[in-house]
Order: sequence, then C-alpha cells, then structure tokens
Amino acid sequence: ATEKTASWPAKLMHARKFPEAKQWDLARELLATIGFDFERGHLDRATHPGTTAVGFDDVRLALRTKDDDLAEAILTALHEGGHGLYDQGFAETDRGTLLAQAPSMGLHECQARLWENHVGRAREFWQFFFPKMRATLGDSVMGLDAEKFYQATNRVAPTLIRASADELSYHLHILLRYELETALISGDLAVKDLPAAWNEKSKNLIGATPATDREGVLQDGHWASGMFGYFPTYTLGSLYAAQLIETYEREHKLGQQIAGGDFKPLRTWLKHHVHNEGDRLPAEDLIKKITGKGLDTAAYFRHVERKFA
Repeated sequence: ATEKTASWPAKLMHARKFPEAKQWDLARELLATIGFDFERGHLDRATHPGTTAVGFDDVRLALRTKDDDLAEAILTALHEGGHGLYDQGFAETDRGTLLAQAPSMGLHECQARLWENHVGRAREFWQFFFPKMRATLGDSVMGLDAEKFYQATNRVAPTLIRASADELSYHLHILLRYELETALISGDLAVKDLPAAWNEKSKNLIGATPATDREGVLQDGHWASGMFGYFPTYTLGSLYAAQLIETYEREHKLGQQIAGGDFKPLRTWLKHHVHNEGDRLPAEDLIKKITGKGLDTAAYFRHVERKFA
C-alpha cells in the first residue's frame, strides 16, 4: 500500500494556508450535514480532539485545526461527529437510565472510525464535499480537486502522530501504546524510561522517530487522565466499523448516498441497530446480532484490500 500510494500527495500544502476560521465553518457545516444536533451539542477548540457527553442533551465536541492541514480537520470532525451522533442517538425512553450508554468503548470508537474512514476517506465523500470547500475557502484551494484530497487522506506512510495516521499504519500506533502500557503496568518499564522506550519502539514499529516528546510520548492525553487499556478500543472499533458497513452495504448503496450528500439513511440505520440499543447487550452480542458474527478481522481486510490491493 505504501508503494502504491507513494506518488499521492502527503499534504496539500505547497506553501498555501487554509484560514482556520473558515475551517471551523466547514467543520460545523459538515457536522450539521451528517446530523449532529447543535441544539443538543456544542463544538469548541482543544489541544487534543475529543467528545464528552456531559448530559443527554449536552454533547460537547472538541477539535483542533492547523492552517496547513485541512484534510485532518475534516477527518477529525467526522471522527468526533461519529462519537457525537452516538451520544445523541440513545433512545429518549432511556433518558436518565444506565441503558443510555455504549456497552463498550470499542463500540463507541466504532462509530467514530466508521464516519472517519468509511465515509471521510471515501472518494465519493470528497466529490460531494469539495465544492463546499471551494465555496468557503476560495483561492486557498485553487489548483486542488476532490481526487487530490482523496489521495491525501489515503496515502499510506509512516507518521509520528496517531490521530492523523493513515488507515493502515494507524494500528501500529495502537500496538506501540499497548505494548508500552502493559510493560508499565507489569513493572517491566519505569515511567522515567518511557520517552526513550517510546522513541525506540516508534522507530522500529512505525518507521518514524520523534524529535520531541510533544510529537512522541506526550501527544495523547489518555495516560495522563488514567485511561490505561483504552488504546486497543480504536482497533476494535475499526474492526467493528468494517463489519457494520459491510452489513449495511448488502442492502444500501453507500457510495451513491455519500456522493449525493445523503447521510440520513446511514445515520438512521445506525440509530436503529446500534444507538437505540444502548447498553442492553454486550458489544460482542450486539455486533453478532447485527452482522451475524462476533468480532472478526475479515471485513476490515476486505475493505483495505479493495482500496489498496
């Protein structure tokens, strides 16, 4: 995949800047388009993107923007939007009960990774969204087109930052963190030795060596907030997402829907099959009920093979 996409643009920069204020306008428009309800939610800025459901009608999304990386802002908006749709999608009749929550964080990340990867990294998405970007950003996207954005968001190459990694090497970032945190918990690795261990493992596993701890061991807020064991949920979520999309596409033409900017059928299907269920079933049982199988890697590999083989 790295060889196949080597000629694709790594970034769409070339000395151009994308005004951050207009990126926020695009993010809000995109979130509203996929169905995020701003009467029950909010969008704001943070150093690290995230979603927090403060209450049933108070779902807060946080994004970061960079004036030289528009594609990352769009994909991050879809990722956090997936979380937000889940938190806003629980059944009204479950309000105020323990049923109004996801059965696992793997299933929650499934919703985020589904919108980020299966929608945001689809060629049809950029065909739909690029005209809106051009209308909002004007000269800053002159010379670019939908295909270049599709290529930039699907290029496979080593990178330092997990949140902006490509769809394949992303999981090496998860493996890196999983191996380090299990070593920390077992006592085989001391906290003081963590930065050096991170840099060495990043070089060996991913092929990228951080120059600073900010782009290395300090890039995530998970460990600082006590979220040990969380990182594998991103990979579990990616696998669940591929299973759900494969099931959805047996009866729906997702590509055509995305190209037409019609996200209601997918959102409605997810609400019916996933969101409304809340915490009634364990994640494994819910996925099996929807797709006919428990957690399985096959759908994910079929997805990436269609794209990169």
